[in-house]
Amino acid sequence: MCLGTPDLPRHLRTIGASFWDRGDHLPIGRLPPHAAAAAIRIPLEDRDWSIGPDALREVVEESHGYPFFVQLWGEQLWAASSNPDQPACRADVRRVRAEVERRTDQFYANRYMKLEEAGLTGVAAGVAAVFADSQRTTIEQVRQAIRCSLELQGRAADSKTVEEATARLYDLGFIWSVVDQSALYYEPGIPSLMTFVERNYRAATRGASA
Repeated sequence: MCLGTPDLPRHLRTIGASFWDRGDHLPIGRLPPHAAAAAIRIPLEDRDWSIGPDALREVVEESHGYPFFVQLWGEQLWAASSNPDQPACRADVRRVRAEVERRTDQFYANRYMKLEEAGLTGVAAGVAAVFADSQRTTIEQVRQAIRCSLELQGRAADSKTVEEATARLYDLGFIWSVVDQSALYYEPGIPSLMTFVERNYRAATRGASA
């Protein structure tokens, strides 16, 4: 796992470090519902607290299985706990939702700034549009969306530039690769982040042209 250096595998492949692909590594992705539930429930139980089944189900659904959001919900529920003798309930979930949403928006804003620093907000918005009707698409469809976005901005859209933009979006976690029946696809890193990026980019470009 390369949590601090997500582009390390690509750099190692570039310099011909053939050992990398033979090493064991764990992919970072969404947790299945039972694993997300355990990630919420077990830390609370370790602190002699619990969470009711309805509240747990709601938190798992709202986290969409993304580790960051699972951790955020668990942290906020624990911080807001006032009665250790009563399991966390849906009222507790409602009470912390505003803070979870505030922290989520902050997380999205930070990701948007990273895309902006890389000059990829328009490209990311174009890729997000590809996933509007599907949560999985081919690599070529993603590359075509990047190519079109670059051309619309009057930028170079040659194969090298498109490949670099694709790799950067991957490094930033905006898109993830998945293998299904020996075919390679892309999925959104976080679908709601794509919505956030597309909405804010469109608003920014409308404001600039007004």
